[in-house]
Amino acid sequence: MGKKCILLLTSVIIAALLSSGCTAILKVKVSDIKVEKVSPKGLRSIDAGLSAMIDNPSAKMLISDIVAIVSYDGKDIGTITAAPIEIARKFSGRQQIQVNMTVADNASAWDVVKIVSSKEKFDACVVDLTFKYKQGSGAAMTIRRKGMKVGDLAKSL
Repeated sequence: MGKKCILLLTSVIIAALLSSGCTAILKVKVSDIKVEKVSPKGLRSIDAGLSAMIDNPSAKMLISDIVAIVSYDGKDIGTITAAPIEIARKFSGRQQIQVNMTVADNASAWDVVKIVSSKEKFDACVVDLTFKYKQGSGAAMTIRRKGMKVGDLAKSL
């Protein structure tokens, strides 16, 4: 359940940055995304640690206040949040990313498992994403993308 949702969040952030005109992100290469650790937190939440190989030939970047609300068939099924991601200037190496997924109050963990285990249902999920992006010492900009279909994102990446 958690691995697909976590990889979804990473893909959504990259797609949102590309569509927002953040040109520095176009130079960054992300590869080899791994789920390092998954820890259930009660019955409604999962903490996970990921790592990704990142090659950033550009300026320092900070992505913070990351929140993605995932819905299916008009019903919120969960919220995914991530700790701030800071990518150093001219960095090339493995970056650690901490992520949490919490099942929505009006959904059950079983609902999420059923949706994630079906490609058709998972592709039909819709993501609303908000985060802040800051390059170098410049001002942070808030980026919001609503109604992004998982299936369309998967095709574009």
